[in-house]
Amino acid sequence: GFKSTLTYGSGDAVQKLKLTYGGKTLAAGKDYNLSYTGNSGVGTARLTVKGSALSANATFRGSFTRTFKIRPKGTKLTKLAAGSGTPAASFTATWKAQKVETSGYQLRWSTKKNMKKATKRKLAKNTFASFTLNGAKAGKRYFVQIRTYKKVGKKTYWSTWSKKKSVVAK
Repeated sequence: GFKSTLTYGSGDAVQKLKLTYGGKTLAAGKDYNLSYTGNSGVGTARLTVKGSALSANATFRGSFTRTFKIRPKGTKLTKLAAGSGTPAASFTATWKAQKVETSGYQLRWSTKKNMKKATKRKLAKNTFASFTLNGAKAGKRYFVQIRTYKKVGKKTYWSTWSKKKSVVAK
């Protein structure tokens, strides 16, 4: 079925559709044709479905258009380590840099497992691969997540959040 959001891959984003009309399943390329606009990268894409008058199901002659979002591919935390404790408690988050169709990253951390009242930090370069939080509370457990983002025009598209990792600050 049609998905309102897809994740960027290595090629054009396409929808996997199963269309029916009048109780019959329609065949792509025979009963209808698909055309896309803006589906080659992160952003908002448009899909147009147009019925084919040459098919056996020629009663489906209409067309319709749907838009969907393409979000950037996410990344994951590869390491979360407590700092040395000098001069203050800290921890360092490390991740795999995601440079394709990505403008930067956003980290969030919280002392609550459910991420309530999380602090967020936007890192505006896709070449960053680590971040150190100085001034953490020593002995406190921090839960950390990361996601990527891509700025397209005036819109920002976000990946999903990574799995949580936790660390006790030193």
